Amino acid sequence: MSNGKLLILMSAMLIASCAKPGAIPAMRVDNSCDWVKPLYLTASDIQTLALVTRRDILIHNRNWQRHCQ
Repeated sequence: MSNGKLLILMSAMLIASCAKPGAIPAMRVDNSCDWVKPLYLTASDIQTLALVTRRDILIHNRNWQRHCQ
């Protein structure tokens, strides 16, 4: 058997061995607010960062404020 076919066969066996028929997925708990924080900029940051980067930071901070406060 060629190395490529052997690798595919072994990968398929590993994937199939992890399957549990009838298993119910656990509920997900959103804990992203535990590790996501707003980003703060200094005056020099505001002057040197690209407009797109500043906009992305503003979007991030607004999303944090909406979902985590």
